[in-house]
Amino acid sequence: MLEASDKLKRARVQIQKKNPFFAYLSLYLKFEEQPHEWFEERGGLGAAIDARGTFYYSKKWIESIDNDELEGVLIHEILHLSLLHLTRRGTRDPQIFNIANDICVNWLVRQNGFVLPKGVIEVENDQCKIGKYTVKDVSKKISEVIYDELDKNLPRTTITMYSDGKGGLRFDYHMEGGAGEGKDGKKDKKDGKGGSSGLTPEERKEIEDYWRGKTQEAYVTAKMRGKVPAGIERLIGKLHEAKLNWRQILHKFIQAHLPYDYTYRAPNKKSMCAGYYMPSVLKEQIDIVCAVDTSGSIGEVELKDFVSEMIGISKAFRGTLKMRLLTHDCVIQEDIILENGNIQKAENLKMKGGGGTSHEPVFQHIEKNIPKATCGIFFTDGESDLEEFDTTKFRFDKLFIISENGSDHQLKKKRDCKVINLKDYKFSK
Repeated sequence: MLEASDKLKRARVQIQKKNPFFAYLSLYLKFEEQPHEWFEERGGLGAAIDARGTFYYSKKWIESIDNDELEGVLIHEILHLSLLHLTRRGTRDPQIFNIANDICVNWLVRQNGFVLPKGVIEVENDQCKIGKYTVKDVSKKISEVIYDELDKNLPRTTITMYSDGKGGLRFDYHMEGGAGEGKDGKKDKKDGKGGSSGLTPEERKEIEDYWRGKTQEAYVTAKMRGKVPAGIERLIGKLHEAKLNWRQILHKFIQAHLPYDYTYRAPNKKSMCAGYYMPSVLKEQIDIVCAVDTSGSIGEVELKDFVSEMIGISKAFRGTLKMRLLTHDCVIQEDIILENGNIQKAENLKMKGGGGTSHEPVFQHIEKNIPKATCGIFFTDGESDLEEFDTTKFRFDKLFIISENGSDHQLKKKRDCKVINLKDYKFSK
């Protein structure tokens, strides 16, 4: 039988294979063993999480559950972090809020095909029974709404049964600052390691911003692969209003295509002045194509922002990128090379055409006239002929940026096409 530390490593690897959203966030978990008695004192099962992403575990308990259950436990804790449960409690009763959080999270765990150990709070058929009270329509509620129901309808004796470790169901222990928090959710004087627990308002905001960012990055990764976890989009929409800027994703896509190597033939000048020699970077020049759908359904502001970003990228990677800007509806309207002499022309670009949209002529134009193109970036409303031809015949990588009022429905089954849907992102600068 695997020891606890090895089981945790294995569970993280298995999650990597199953779901890109949870896989991405699992990389930011930090594991720390605690004595089993530590959990018993707090009425927990054998796992706990703090706001900074430290996963505390009982070796005895981790070794007692099977591998599938452990994966579910890690997903459970990841969701607490992603949904900011560890920093949203405020003045609410910590025990009731813990139960409300677990109801919300366990529904998501089950919806996405993971299992949980026996003894946790169960959510079945979109409802959860706690004592004599049943929380209904769990899928439509966030933790605060569930908390208000429990606080209003559950006797305190029922809450105690679910949190003192002496009977009934138990939940994992949630902490703000770290292992020093006491059983009642208030901070201890010491955490046993020379530190203190609890968070200042500044620390809380910093942590929330951190997990918002990581969650949005995870969401983008899953969205591009068409594997966003069931039920997560609604909660992200409510809790993560500060959305990731689409430009960051676009830059990462382009940078991933930039090959480079090192050479000592021309040492890095900055290293020479410091008294040692480091190699300089040899970068190959690559061809990138940006195709803009000018059929009339894309707004002027969106068009201007997108073209400006392309120009900015062309300047930033000068000497490394050869960028071509195409405009099209059913046919190619313009083919512009984004070099210094052409930038003004691109900035003054006006929409031409206004008819229907076709992408097959664009793909053929790239294949015939820009045969060395490494990737194509397509700005469109998504209403085109993409379902009518095989995009895999064209060897370049493909990224589609769908306008705010557009639709990506024609790209759902295109495994070779990555998608950024601007309604999911903060578009304006």
